[in-house]
Amino acid sequence: MTAAAFTFTPDADFVDRALDAELRRDSESVDRKLRTMLAALDDSLAGISDAREELHTLYTAPGTDTAGDVSAHDQDIATH
Repeated sequence: MTAAAFTFTPDADFVDRALDAELRRDSESVDRKLRTMLAALDDSLAGISDAREELHTLYTAPGTDTAGDVSAHDQDIATH
């Protein structure tokens, strides 16, 4: 038995231009929404990072950062 391979190349004359335009609009709309969501996540991550640094500042006495304390600084506050 042999398997026949078929390929399909749409002819430009038969492309539904209205459907193509609608799909492009939908795709652009989704891209905009995803970019907005990504920006919000980036802002949230920056806020979390700032809050962690502030908490580390509050819980670390000034002048006690030694080589041994650096690894502790990178751990979550909850583990201390």
